[in-house]
Amino acid sequence: MVDIGTLIRERRSALGWSQRGLAVELCKFRPTLTRDEIKSWESGKHIPGEEWRGHLATVLSVPLSDLDAAATVSRMNRRAFLAISGLAVANTTLVTDLTASTASGDYVPMRDYLTPYAVDHAMARIVRGDRGAIRRLTGWMQDGETVKLRVNAGSILWKTGNTDLVEAAPHQLMHDVPARDWYLKSYARRVLKLPWVDAGNYTGRNMSAHDLRVHVRELSDQLDPGSRWCAAVFLGQAVRSGNPHARAALLDALRVEPVKENVRLIGLSLVGEQPWKDAA
Repeated sequence: MVDIGTLIRERRSALGWSQRGLAVELCKFRPTLTRDEIKSWESGKHIPGEEWRGHLATVLSVPLSDLDAAATVSRMNRRAFLAISGLAVANTTLVTDLTASTASGDYVPMRDYLTPYAVDHAMARIVRGDRGAIRRLTGWMQDGETVKLRVNAGSILWKTGNTDLVEAAPHQLMHDVPARDWYLKSYARRVLKLPWVDAGNYTGRNMSAHDLRVHVRELSDQLDPGSRWCAAVFLGQAVRSGNPHARAALLDALRVEPVKENVRLIGLSLVGEQPWKDAA
């Protein structure tokens, strides 16, 4: 789905009209529109309001639903630009592309590969106030056709700061074994700098001092409950192997962890249970 400026420009050109010509047609509804307003719509500077979208649907012979969807893409692309401008995200094009695809309900870009960690943070910042995007991501997390789609959607939702979503993501992982394994593998690769194959085989049993320090650091990451959940899983495995330092770290975390599902995971791990079903 394209943004609304592109949709208007392409349809206008197909009809053989200049920007001034389109303005003339729209002035039949309200004789106050100028060519400059058409230019601002097509450039993305402004988004036509609901009334003008209705008139555009008539004049351009475009379904109103298509114009509304394109307006949503434009709004989300604008949020993407604002969010990226405040974050150190290397692949800004990927963020804006994923923002647009999420706005239009297109899950394909997130279906076949794992999105980078920084991109997930940027996406979470963009979508957290958009109910439509949240609804689509929640559906993909729960019923996505591939493991990677479910992991990507859950990873974004986990970083939104929305209490309900933050509680739902770990609950979903407890019941989606393939997604849980991928999430743990991705975490191990990212924080421990492991090759992908080694990350898939990683376990918290016989944990080294270096790995312990890394997991304890991630256990205090207030911006990412998902990292805290993964760290608790591996530290819980270390506790089962008799590691007193891992136990002490989980006890400290239990006192301050705000996410109920994470609290449950930590508490059960401390008494020797494996609520993650020994996913590693």
